[in-house]
Amino acid sequence: MCPGTIETRMIEETMKIKREKWLEEIPMKRFGKPEYIADMASFLASDKACWITGQSIRVNGGIVTP
Repeated sequence: MCPGTIETRMIEETMKIKREKWLEEIPMKRFGKPEYIADMASFLASDKACWITGQSIRVNGGIVTP
């Protein structure tokens, strides 16, 4: 998984300074939540993802990365 900016305590201080700038870069205009990453991890660990191999799955609100 390739997570985007996830709103956690770890980045609280940085978000006070860069929040608006970061939001401009996210097409969905909101930060991710830890649950979004956990949901993807649960899916990938389930039988529903049994045919998925060797992929980079971006869980990032639509941020385009090179």
